[in-house]
Amino acid sequence: MFAETVGTGDAGELSITTGKLMVSDGARVSASTFGEGNGGNLTVDADSTVQVIGTSADGQFASRLFAQADRGSKGNAGNLSITTGQLIVCDGAVVSALTFGEGNAGNLTVDADSTVQVIGTKSDGQFPSGLFTTTFGTGNGGELNITTGELIVSDGAQVGAGTFGEGNSGNLTVDADSRVQVIGTSASGRIVSGLFTVTEGTGNAGELSINTGKLMVSDGADVSAATFGIGNGGNLTVDASSTVQVIGTSANGEFSSLLTTQTEGTGKAGNLKITTGELMVSDGAQVSTDTFGIGNGGNLTVDASSTVQLIGRSADDQSPSGLFAQVNRGATGNAGNLNITTGQLMVSDGARVSTKSFEQDSSAGTVEINANSIFLNNDGRITAETAAGDDSNIILYSRDIRLLNRSLIITEARNTTTGGNIVIDTDTLVGLGNSDINANADKGQGGSVTIKAQGIFGLEFRDRPTPDNDITATSKRGPSFSGDVEINISQLDPTSGLTELPASPVDAEAILANDLCGFENNRIAGGSSFFITGKGGLPPTPEDPVINAHRTVGWRTRPGLASSRKPLQQPPLAFGHESRSVTQPQPPQEKKVIIEALGWVTAKDGTIILTAHPFRGTPVDQILPHLDCHSGGGSRE
Repeated sequence: MFAETVGTGDAGELSITTGKLMVSDGARVSASTFGEGNGGNLTVDADSTVQVIGTSADGQFASRLFAQADRGSKGNAGNLSITTGQLIVCDGAVVSALTFGEGNAGNLTVDADSTVQVIGTKSDGQFPSGLFTTTFGTGNGGELNITTGELIVSDGAQVGAGTFGEGNSGNLTVDADSRVQVIGTSASGRIVSGLFTVTEGTGNAGELSINTGKLMVSDGADVSAATFGIGNGGNLTVDASSTVQVIGTSANGEFSSLLTTQTEGTGKAGNLKITTGELMVSDGAQVSTDTFGIGNGGNLTVDASSTVQLIGRSADDQSPSGLFAQVNRGATGNAGNLNITTGQLMVSDGARVSTKSFEQDSSAGTVEINANSIFLNNDGRITAETAAGDDSNIILYSRDIRLLNRSLIITEARNTTTGGNIVIDTDTLVGLGNSDINANADKGQGGSVTIKAQGIFGLEFRDRPTPDNDITATSKRGPSFSGDVEINISQLDPTSGLTELPASPVDAEAILANDLCGFENNRIAGGSSFFITGKGGLPPTPEDPVINAHRTVGWRTRPGLASSRKPLQQPPLAFGHESRSVTQPQPPQEKKVIIEALGWVTAKDGTIILTAHPFRGTPVDQILPHLDCHSGGGSRE
């Protein structure tokens, strides 16, 4: 199905409206230009699904849905727009907007309510299934925009915007409400699954932006913005509201899972920025900004509100997991800076946070970390290593920093380069298990270590490395080339947080002056209570044992308080006479008044008797834990 032009006129529009569209077995749906005229737009609106599947039987022709400006053309390619519930592109099929001539490529826009799945390669494993906007000529590449609930790219499939000529690449933008998954490699292990913006020509690569709830890159897959030519690489921006996970390597161990910007040419690499709740990089996967050529590497910025977890190495132990801004071997460009802002940073089991330069003509950047806590364990490392320049610095701001089991914070300068600087501002700094903080140099001047803390535990300044927990700034040239170590321990006020006690002690008699057991209508009113809290479990002196002062106290009737009132007697009744009740007059009785106990005395038999007056005699050994009132009065035992 085609809408094409081979002359000066423009191609017409091609619109498809259906419930389900399937393009398979090498079939093609196209809107193209082969001449000076512009290509038409290709629009697909399918309520249910769009499926583009496979190749011809001989494998020569991929099933395709495309809009392009062909070789020799001067016109611009049209746009390709797909609106559907689900888009599936698999087994070597392609959906694309391309230009091979002077004209610009069109835009490729996908809006799929449910999912976009791009899966696999051709049967021979040579070409990936994919969504592409690409320029091979002087024209610019188009924009590639994907809006969906879930994007899955797997088994060697790819989604990319690139330039292989003089034109600039378009941008790749993914907006997936739920998640984006980029998984694995082709069956042969030679083609990695990926999302890309790339330039291999003189044009610049486009921006790669991912907005989603969760991003997962695993099993050797790659999400990258790269330049392999003169043009500059694009920026890579990830905004994942929940998590970003970059995990593992390919099945054959050849490819690490990557989230990266890089340059292998003269162009500069773009910057990489990740904003998320939680970032996890594990099992040999890497998040990096790299230069393999003359161009400089980009900056790597991570803003994770909850945690950043960097864990372990690859199965063959060759690739550490981590965050990297580095200059690789053979390159001459400078590395970018690495900045992390998070609640908690954990680096463990050989993982790294690193800016590094391997070559003498290039320098490493600065590592700066702002985190509530920084935890390094089992050879976890924060490093800044350089072979040139004096900018390999580490700056840490954290309330709690812990280094355990051979973990390191290190700036290392090779050749005659001056060692880098380490600045640490923290509340507590702990180093155990041969963990070190080093600002060392090879043949140059040692660096400097500046630490401001309220407490340092385990770590000590030493003039040379030892098997203990060291803070050093040394040079292999000798002690005279050592750097500076400055440690500032904040002076704490030992009285801070204490409550000032009143000058006057508690007046027990004043407390008991209130009528706790007011007696009304022959009953105690109010139901008041009185507690003695004691010493809070402390013995009288440091030499005395803690004595259990618990006693069982029973109430007894106080003599003379029993009622003297007798029941009324009624005279016998005579049969035949009117019955009459006669009340005998009673003498007035003295009303008994019950008051609260204000003291006690000890009888000879050890019985404690409550008294109505404060006791002024010899004090008793143990103070009773509780006093109360009883309508009948009484004593305690």
